[in-house]
Amino acid sequence: MNNCYIPLGDFVTEQERKELLDIALNEEFVQHRSTKSGKASPLNFKPIQFRNFERAWVMKMHPLAEQEMHTDGETLGRNVIIIHPLSENYAPIVTQAGEVTQTAVINTQEYHAVYNNDQLRVNLQIPFPYNFEDIKNESHEFWDQVRSLYE
Repeated sequence: MNNCYIPLGDFVTEQERKELLDIALNEEFVQHRSTKSGKASPLNFKPIQFRNFERAWVMKMHPLAEQEMHTDGETLGRNVIIIHPLSENYAPIVTQAGEVTQTAVINTQEYHAVYNNDQLRVNLQIPFPYNFEDIKNESHEFWDQVRSLYE
């Protein structure tokens, strides 16, 4: 197992996917600012509740946008994040362990980037405050929350 991501199976239903994509196309988003530099980034977020997760976002990146290699701030409560791709022709997350285009747990404390293609890139994000090393233990409470996504 690498220190950057853990692949997961898809859990968003087709109806949920349509609803989340509709949000991406029709609702107002907040443009993200770097927690380190304060500069605007190409990431745009819409807070939502997804099923029993009160803290989740729809994230979108416009075509050809680039989010350079970075790590997320440690105090944001998103040391690990489940990312579920929603859009077609989804540009990968680039990590030090390879590229990820599927649903996965991402370690945001390791370097990662996105160099978007010519399509709108949309995903669902569910954040967790856990340390990536801790969730490698399959008995960690994180995995109970992950299992609930498939019930």
